[in-house]
Amino acid sequence: MVLNMHRWSGSSPLGKKGQFFVISVAIIAASLASIMNMLEVHREMNLPEFHRHEEDRLFQNVKEGINKTTRTSNCNLSRKRNLKDFKKMTEKNVVGKGGHLNITYYDYCPDVDVSVEMKFPQFEMKDRYVIP
Repeated sequence: MVLNMHRWSGSSPLGKKGQFFVISVAIIAASLASIMNMLEVHREMNLPEFHRHEEDRLFQNVKEGINKTTRTSNCNLSRKRNLKDFKKMTEKNVVGKGGHLNITYYDYCPDVDVSVEMKFPQFEMKDRYVIP
């Protein structure tokens, strides 16, 4: 009795399709595992700390804006108007981001005494300084 080995060998078109299917499934499974691993890394990111860095940068930008407004304005009504406009615009912007900003300044021409307080649900930042 002779067995037909051709039917069971991997050289038949049906055998090659089966191999392709097995290899494709392995590649897809590896790809999905890789994607899940990347998503897990992103899930571990500390979002409150990420937001804190964003708000810290915002706080520094507010202070820089006050400094530039003070230094580029003349020591008269235009500086008071420019500081008032900057304060109103910036406080509205921070409220839109879910925070609270309070800018207090006293113009003692040529110096300006500034107090900045910014609050978000996770933390608050304060600073007081004089711009000569």
